[in-house]
Order: sequence, then C-alpha cells, then structure tokens
Amino acid sequence: MASGSTVTKVLLFVLGFGLALVAAELPVAHPAKCEVTSPGNGSENAEAEAQCRRILDECDGGAVAQDCASLPAILNNLGGMYYAEGRFREAEPLLRRAVALSSSGKYPNLGFATALNNLAVVYKQERRLDEAADLYRRALAGYIANGDKQNAAIAMNNFGRILDSQGQGRQAEQMFRDAIRQSEQAVGLEHPDVAVGLSNLARLLSKSHKYIEAKRLLDRAIQIDRANFAARHPRLGYDLHTAAILALDRRDYPAAEDLFRQVLQIFEQSLPPNHPEIGKVTADLAEICVRQRRWEEAEAYYRRAVPMLEQNLVADNPQLLPVLESYSRVLRVRQEYAEAASVDAQTMKIRVRQALRIAK
Repeated sequence: MASGSTVTKVLLFVLGFGLALVAAELPVAHPAKCEVTSPGNGSENAEAEAQCRRILDECDGGAVAQDCASLPAILNNLGGMYYAEGRFREAEPLLRRAVALSSSGKYPNLGFATALNNLAVVYKQERRLDEAADLYRRALAGYIANGDKQNAAIAMNNFGRILDSQGQGRQAEQMFRDAIRQSEQAVGLEHPDVAVGLSNLARLLSKSHKYIEAKRLLDRAIQIDRANFAARHPRLGYDLHTAAILALDRRDYPAAEDLFRQVLQIFEQSLPPNHPEIGKVTADLAEICVRQRRWEEAEAYYRRAVPMLEQNLVADNPQLLPVLESYSRVLRVRQEYAEAASVDAQTMKIRVRQALRIAK
C-alpha cells in the first residue's frame, strides 16, 4: 500500500432501506474520501463523486497497480452513491464492474459477497428478479462461509424481499425470521439491522391478514429506529411507509393517506429532489385517491409522480406498469382521451421490451 494511505468504509446496500456500512474499515491507497454518508448531503456527495471519478480516471489511465488496489471499493461506493440518490441506471455498470474485478481475486479490498449483494439490490429495483435472486444466493453463501453473521443477515433480508416479490411467501417469512435472529445475535437487540428484519416481516404478515403480529413487529422496528436516527431520517420514512401499507391492507384509507403524507414530507426533506422514492410515495397517494374516486387529486399526484419515476428507472422497468395503467384510467375518467392513449402506448412499449428481454 502506498505511503500516506487512509481507510474507507465499503458500502453495503440494504434493499428498501438505503445504505449500511460494513464493520471493517479497509485500506485505500488514495487519501481522497470516496464514500457517501447520507443521500441528502448534496455538496458533500458532489465532492465525493468528483473524488471517486478522479481516482477511476487515474486507474483507467494506467496508474500504478498498487495505487489502484482499492478500485472495486471505489466502484462500489460510487455505485452506492448513485443508488442512494436514485440514479439506478448509472449505478448498475459500476457495480457490474466491481463484481467482475472482485471475482478476479486481485483486489482484496472488497469482498466478492458484498459486490454480489449490491448489484442484486440494483437488479431488484429494475425488477430483474431472477438475476437478483441468483446473486443473493451466492452472496449469502459467501457471507456464511466467511462467518460474517451481520452481513449474512442483511443479505437474508434482501433475499427475502426477492422471494416475496416472486410469490414465495412461506420461504420469505422463514428468511426474515432467520435474519432477525441472526442480527440479534450479531449486533444486539436494539440495532437498526434488527429493525430492517422486523419491518420486512411485518409487511409480509400483513399481506396474510396477520395484522396483530404485524403491528407488534413494526412498532418494535419504529422504536429501534427512533432511538438510532433523527426524526427526519429516511429510515423513519421507510418505517412509516410500511405502516401506511399495513393500513392500506386493512382498507383504512384515512390512516394510510396520513402516513403516506408523513413519508412524503420526510423524503422531500432528506432525499435529493426527484428521487424515485419520492415518486413512488406520490404514486401511492394517487392510488389512495383512485380508490376513493377522487379523480382530480389522483391526476395531480400522477402528473408529479410519473416524470420522477421515468427519469430514474430504466425504460422497461415493470414498476412503471401499474402506475401508468392507473394513470391512464384516471385520464379516461376525466375524459382526457388523447393523453390516456399516449400513456397506453408507453405502457405497451414497456411490455414489448419486457417480452424481448425474457425471450433472450
């Protein structure tokens, strides 16, 4: 390692909860700081991005190999910065490169399992579920083989979210329960990692109408996160979003709407403008209005949500489909037929792209 080297933390992504930091600090040959601490720190993140890019340019330009020993970690952390800011399309190629370099065995500064986990998180956001599931299996096996209980639990939570999305509720529930136990053993009962598992399990149980246990688990998750994070931290926003989903499952629309509004306020204050999570919550509020036939309000929410989601998600991301379909319905109810037809055409393009991807 070059003289004057520093240490950095390698970001580990937690699906639906932003970024976590692995316990180990890793040697970096560059004194520049290339890591993000909060997606809302615009000026600090811009400086970190510039530093990351400078290091990558130096390494790609033929810098001494010793000076680029941390290249996979730099790629990972820059990808993490983009992920936290909702810039998924920019994050993916960096993370794919981090996986490729980590698998070569030449770069010890980023574990292969962490690289796999982080790329899988982005694939999940892009709804590439089968690819994400394969990466999570490999990441989890790597953490278990290395005896890394804390990060194994994070991978379990991420993998459980995939299983749930694939309709494998029973397997997902077991994965979440195992993750909670693993986190409690590795980091203690009041650590935020435990809250992640509790929140995931609560959302899953609510789908099965197990509302009492779901509420108990979520209440504990919120208590843990309130003890560890500021009142306007995105993690509290994610907890309240889960509470809103639980209220929606019970068809308690007034409670769900109030919670979604609180989430929107937190995300607007803590995330970058036009972040896709802001778009998703805005679309949630539109859906609440649709269910109550408040068409004018629904249209206003969709007009704000759709551009944010289109800006940050890949063009064929199926997460856009239910939003666009509901938006088209609202436009037709309001007799805005030409615009509805345009939205329908966009929906069809996404379906065609998805079919072509599957065919490959």
